[in-house]
Amino acid sequence: SDVCSSDLGEENERREMEELAARTNISFEGLWLQGPAELLEGRIKARVGDASDATVDVVRAQLQFVSPPQDWVCISAAGPAKETLNEARHVLGW
Repeated sequence: SDVCSSDLGEENERREMEELAARTNISFEGLWLQGPAELLEGRIKARVGDASDATVDVVRAQLQFVSPPQDWVCISAAGPAKETLNEARHVLGW
């Protein structure tokens, strides 16, 4: 198994990831993490030495223009990271 962590905000980006999995004979399960704007912005502001180039402005734009894929499972990321991880594992049957 493999994990791709990305926003994949555009439908064509999502389909490309799904098609790549199909071409390489890897099963694909799309999980969409979501949370309240204030929480996500706070997490961005609290980052130190993180590899992500996301800013509060990026998060605000994504929340305004990006919607979850209808065929992916939406998971709340509003709680502790361990809770989100456990929910993702449950959905994936891990």
